[in-house]
Amino acid sequence: MAAGSWETTINMMDIPYCTEMTILGFQFSNEVGQSGKSSWTRVTGQVKAMARDVYGRDLCLTQRIQYGHAFLLAKIWHIAQIFPIPKDQVRQLATAIAWFI
Repeated sequence: MAAGSWETTINMMDIPYCTEMTILGFQFSNEVGQSGKSSWTRVTGQVKAMARDVYGRDLCLTQRIQYGHAFLLAKIWHIAQIFPIPKDQVRQLATAIAWFI
């Protein structure tokens, strides 16, 4: 992946350039803002899907909170170390977790 303003028309060692790539679950592109936005969008979707899948289980309030801490928030904490969270994603994640609990 070319970072910044590299010449992408020239192939180095016959390796094609790509505009985005995923490394350890993080989406990277040539712009930091776009990288953060795409990574947070992906994680928000994953957290919503995980909450939706487990919602039907017969869990008490304590178990739901423990699941939220152990699994839902773990994905959020992982990506928050790299990219700052946009306000829109905060609202969506808070809504999804509150709905799950």
